[in-house]
Amino acid sequence: MEIKASFIAATVLSLNIGHACASTQIPWDQVGASYTQTELSNSDSYKGFRIHATALLSENVLFTGSYKRVKDSFSSFVVMDDVTQRATVDSTLDDLRVGLGYKYRVFDNTDWVNILAYNREEIEVSTRGLESSVSDNGVLFSTGLRSMISDSVELSGSIGYREVWDNDVFVNLGSQFHLFSNISFGLGYEWQDDIDSYEVSIHWSF
Repeated sequence: MEIKASFIAATVLSLNIGHACASTQIPWDQVGASYTQTELSNSDSYKGFRIHATALLSENVLFTGSYKRVKDSFSSFVVMDDVTQRATVDSTLDDLRVGLGYKYRVFDNTDWVNILAYNREEIEVSTRGLESSVSDNGVLFSTGLRSMISDSVELSGSIGYREVWDNDVFVNLGSQFHLFSNISFGLGYEWQDDIDSYEVSIHWSF
């Protein structure tokens, strides 16, 4: 956990000093794709992808959306034909988030953004041709900052609350490295109760 702690500390420190850097536009019109890994407190590890996008609808209002699918396979005892036997169980988690946001420029290189979104999650479990699924939906709200600390490095951080399954607080931390005119690479981390999610991403600005 030392790497995670260092990443969090660096993000918070950089956001605090971001207003001292030169003015740089934050790219809000973006689409991206990520490899993501979600770890649960019971040591289950789900891996998959996430696609995401933001687009300005006006000077301050924006659209935001994302879809994540992660999977895990594990061995467990199941009852089939009144016989208990060991089988491989496949578990899939789908997460859809669609909403609107409002951003406000607080420094030359830093935006404060608030997002209200619809959130739907579905969990599907299958083994030996048998499938079962359960889903829930609700709303989430988040507030946070995006800051260009240099011409090519961006850091972000937000805290939010969502009403899906249980009512939970979540924290997001991220970074983007703008190495080309409209292509950037990123790292991300999300914490929620007993769930940790990490991702590596690529973004295209339009």
